[in-house]
Amino acid sequence: MREADRIRAAYARREERGLEARYSYWEPANLYLYQGRERALIGLLAGAGLLPMTDLRVLDVGCGDGAVLRDLQRYGARPENLVGVDLLAGRLAER
Repeated sequence: MREADRIRAAYARREERGLEARYSYWEPANLYLYQGRERALIGLLAGAGLLPMTDLRVLDVGCGDGAVLRDLQRYGARPENLVGVDLLAGRLAER
């Protein structure tokens, strides 16, 4: 089995079992993790002198529904400079 097929199958099993909800932004534990990730990302970008991100081009590999790309827009990145790819086409269609 190719790795891409294995990953697709794993996500399909997770969806069949109704496990997607456990990763909801609104679950308190997840919200805490997402906010921590955002604080860390802003710190790294600021420390590298990359804020605001106005002239940067970004490729997000494994972007899922594009949540991080939307965050980057809030940090000043222009939508035309942001590209996301994901193995699961349905995740891209969500947004």
